Parts: sequence; C-alpha cells; structure tokens
Amino acid sequence: MRKLRSDKEIELRKRIEYEHAYFKYRILSKGRSEIYDACNQIRVTECVYEYVIYNDNLKMKYIDALLRCDGNIFDELYGMYLQNEFTEVGTWKDIEEFLNVVISEQGKIVEVEN
Repeated sequence: MRKLRSDKEIELRKRIEYEHAYFKYRILSKGRSEIYDACNQIRVTECVYEYVIYNDNLKMKYIDALLRCDGNIFDELYGMYLQNEFTEVGTWKDIEEFLNVVISEQGKIVEVEN
C-alpha cells in the first residue's frame, strides 16, 4: 500500500520530473557522438530518477539531501558521482549508499561555509 507523501516529497518529485525532462531535452539536442560520450551521465541520471519516482518508501534524509542541491539535481549528483570513484548506482541499495555520500559531502560544504 502506498503511503501518503509529505509536502517535501511532492516538491522533490515535481522538481525531479521537471529536471529530468530538461536533461532529456539537453541530451537529445546533441549529436550522436556527444550522446554516446554522455552515456555514463545518462545511466546515473536514469537510475537516480527511477529511484526517486518509483520508490514508495523514500527516506526523508534523502529527500532533504536532494532538495539541498543548488542547481540542477542531476548535474550536481553526477559531479559528486565523478568525484567518488567507487560509487555505483546500479541498484537501489547502491543509490542509497551514493546518497549517503552526497549527504556527507553536503555536510562538509556547510562546515566550510560556517
């Protein structure tokens, strides 16, 4: 049974849908070789998108972390993905581990700003 969604989760899902549509537009506007070169970014984006959209038990800490992304969520996540060479996003468990890395990185940024 699907649980009721919080306002934050609804906000995140709307933002993810919008940014996913924009990502697809940007990618499909490129030439074939550029699309091929972006295949890893496409894979990361699609895995995170599916995790957020289809997960009926999305933890609040992940919702908060994704909403804290300043610019485009997918661009920011992909940048963090590239910085952490042992990160994987093939399963939902992998994505949760990746999001824990994101939370940790965001905490470091907050500490530096203070």
